[in-house]
This record gives sequence, C-alpha cells and structure tokens, in this order.
Amino acid sequence: MGKTTKKIIYRFMRRLVSAAYAFGFRNIIISGYSNIKNKKPALFVANHQSTFMDGILMGITAVKASPYILVRADIFKSKAAKVGLDLIRLLPIYRKRDGLSSVTQNDSVFEKCFQLFEEKGVVALFPEGNHAIERSLRPLQKGAARIALQAEERNNFELGLSVIPVGLHYENHSERWHDVYIHYGEPFSLLPYKELYLENPQKALKDLTDKIREGIEKEIVDIKWKEEYTLFEQLRQLIKPYSLSLQPEAKSIVHAESTLLEKIR
Repeated sequence: MGKTTKKIIYRFMRRLVSAAYAFGFRNIIISGYSNIKNKKPALFVANHQSTFMDGILMGITAVKASPYILVRADIFKSKAAKVGLDLIRLLPIYRKRDGLSSVTQNDSVFEKCFQLFEEKGVVALFPEGNHAIERSLRPLQKGAARIALQAEERNNFELGLSVIPVGLHYENHSERWHDVYIHYGEPFSLLPYKELYLENPQKALKDLTDKIREGIEKEIVDIKWKEEYTLFEQLRQLIKPYSLSLQPEAKSIVHAESTLLEKIR
C-alpha cells in the first residue's frame, strides 16, 4: 500500500474516531498545542492513565503533528491487527515481560522512529511503560531518552529533535461522559546532552529521563504521597470548583489543582 493511500485512510480514520470520541467525552480541553504544533521533528512523552485511549487522544487532537504512537506490542498479535493498527499510526513497543526475543524486535521499531524523525515526523510514547488510573506519575523507563539520544547521535546531533512533555488528565475514569485534559508542555532540545552522552551515555540517559519526568510532572496532577493518596484525591475534588479563582494565573484547572495540593501538603 502506497504512502498516499495510507495518508488518506489515516485521515478518514482520524475523523471517524474523533466523531466517536465526541460521544465519549463531555469536553476535550487542550492547552499548549499552539506553541508546539510546528515543532518537527518531535518526540511527545506523556503520562499513561488509560491503555488504548491515551494514544488515540493524542492522535486525533494533535492534528498538524499526526504522531505515530508507540503502544504495547501484545495488541499486534494477529495479522489483521498489525495492518489496521499500522494504518492509524500505532507502532509496537516490546517490554521485558514480553520475553528477551521479543525485546530484540524493538531494534526495527527504533529504526522506524529514527527514519520518521529524519523525515520531520513526530513520535509519541509513554515512558512509564504501563498504565494506571491513579493521579501519580510512576517511575519512568529509559526508552524515551534512548530513542531521542540515539536519533541525534546518528545525525551528529544536527537533527534538531524537540522533546515535548504531555500531560493527560481524565476527570473521572469511572464515568463515560466526563472531561479530559491534554496539556502540551515546554519543548526542549537535546543539544545540552551531547557532550555528556558522548562521554557517559548511561549518565546522559538518566539525566534526560529525569528531565522528561520533570516536564510531565508540570502538566499533570501528581499525587506523590502514596500513603495519603485517597485523602488528597478527595481534597482535589473538593477544591476543583474554586481552583481557578484561587490560582487565576494557572494555565488550566488541572495546573491550578496541582499547585493548590502542593500548597496544602
């Protein structure tokens, strides 16, 4: 199937899914996208609260970017699934739990990502490596940092790749008709990591992963206090109606909630 045909099918499917999602969510609120929509090539790095939905939401809302989304490989088991998921720009990523032989298949997936970046494309992934509905950012895997730095390395750090943190926030997972927020954070360059990566790749991977974490944390409600999670989630719901009036300078209600919870803590 040619590239032109794939693009036509992708655009049709995106509109179809967008229409379907209009009946699933009350509102899809996006912030920050106008600042990054022309940043190409780019790597979107997002928190992961819902298995399939997170990637689809980014795909249908980041229209100009039209990102390829890295998702868990087990949904690609059948040939029909592989063809269909490829048409909507989903790519498989293999995890250690899938077995060592499966993980080696990531090499071809990474190569696909490198080629997309070199063609001024956009890739999105979820560095937590798993999903959970709690409003807490879990430990990040180094895969996002590895893809980004290896892409720059093979292009002598002249690729100009931007890493863009993304925050996804579902107001109420248990209800179908609720608001979802998608926040695009400040993009950053990989040039500051060039010398460190050439001298000490592992340290560069760790530092970049930490930077990615900091970026995502700024775009979500991150309840870090596990032993008090239930209490702070209840507090979040109580202060929600007053969040923006108490934090009028906040970028969104989610950012206002996050700031207020930090102050209460």
